[in-house]
Amino acid sequence: MEPVNGREKGEEMKKLTLKSKLTHVVFFLAGLLAFILLVDRFGLANIIDSASRAGWSLVYLLILWFIIYIMNTLAWRLVMGASGTRISFPQLFALYVSGYALNTITPFLAVGGEPYRAGMLADVMDMPSSVSAVVLYRVINLFSHMLLLMSGILFGIFVVSMPLPVRLVLAATFLAVSGIGYWIFTVHRDGIFVRLLGWVGRFRLLRFVARLLEKHASELTRMDALFTDAYRHRRRKFILAVMLEYITRALMGAEIYIILQAIGISVSLGAALFVYVTYSIIINVVFFIPLNLGIRESGLMLGLQSLAITPLIGVYIGVVIRIRELFWILVGLSFMLISTVKRIVAVKEVQ
Repeated sequence: MEPVNGREKGEEMKKLTLKSKLTHVVFFLAGLLAFILLVDRFGLANIIDSASRAGWSLVYLLILWFIIYIMNTLAWRLVMGASGTRISFPQLFALYVSGYALNTITPFLAVGGEPYRAGMLADVMDMPSSVSAVVLYRVINLFSHMLLLMSGILFGIFVVSMPLPVRLVLAATFLAVSGIGYWIFTVHRDGIFVRLLGWVGRFRLLRFVARLLEKHASELTRMDALFTDAYRHRRRKFILAVMLEYITRALMGAEIYIILQAIGISVSLGAALFVYVTYSIIINVVFFIPLNLGIRESGLMLGLQSLAITPLIGVYIGVVIRIRELFWILVGLSFMLISTVKRIVAVKEVQ
């Protein structure tokens, strides 16, 4: 006869495994539906025609982004510390790309992939550690992005020929981005979760949220300790992770360079980076549109016009970038499907 404790433990394991399975299925179906809607919006025939016109340059972009994702995954693993050894690099890569797919099609703030990543990491570590690992990487990603934006803005101010009023606007933007970058740095240094509790408590309408968070004060304190560990105790790895993320952002600028070279327009890597920074600033301001529909093209046209290049070319660049995004969204959804099937099999084995 099975012991009571053993039977209860088995039932608890079944519930946890079933919950994991349902989480996988929900995220996968939501992502698949969004992907189908996006393909329908663009038109499958238009996607195929644009891909054929892009030719080998599209292949180069897919390879470029494979390298980018490898570097992103490595940066994430560096800041995870000992927890990162509980998941293999290929598994972490698949989880990163799957999260990217959900982030790209999320219609608000591009953070749909973060809950999915945290939930999946919770299979190999406790929830506070998984949430801290996901938020920490996200903040490092943002910090590196701010550094890249500052570099591109400085290039525009001192190298690109433009009217004085535009230079002044860029200078003001540089100061704003620098301020955001410094705030993100203090988050790395001092933590965010306990600070969030104090911030929420200041607003009367959010005090019920504060009371709810206070019940988990000890968990929040632990999450802050995990969050700040990389900066305080593993600073070399922290700096290396920031450098890797900065390089990947620069490689995203190289994407513009490759597309322009493929259609016979010669520009420097610095100029291509400036175009990337221009449209990146715009799509980050208008953050709630999935796949940045229509916004990216406007930013690209503005950046190209600053370089005295026909602005309408920005429409073509935007189309090529979207095809590349759709490819990697499909790859991410495929990884999610494989993971979902594995969870379903695991549930059946437990039952």
